[in-house]
Amino acid sequence: MECKGDRIEFWTRLNEILVDRGNNFYVRKPTTNYWYDVAIGTSDVHVSLTIVSMEECVGVELNIRDNKV
Repeated sequence: MECKGDRIEFWTRLNEILVDRGNNFYVRKPTTNYWYDVAIGTSDVHVSLTIVSMEECVGVELNIRDNKV
């Protein structure tokens, strides 16, 4: 993935797959960024995806806010 257009294409295709499979993710507009956050219906948790072009891989993080009351 060398060019920013490739990132838009990748994120666009990811959105299509998420929608087609009926997942409960809230997709967002694809960008040229190497990162992409996916909301899952709560402000306490989100999924963060990254494209690492030099290594030709995708990273996935699950971020959970420490929300102890």
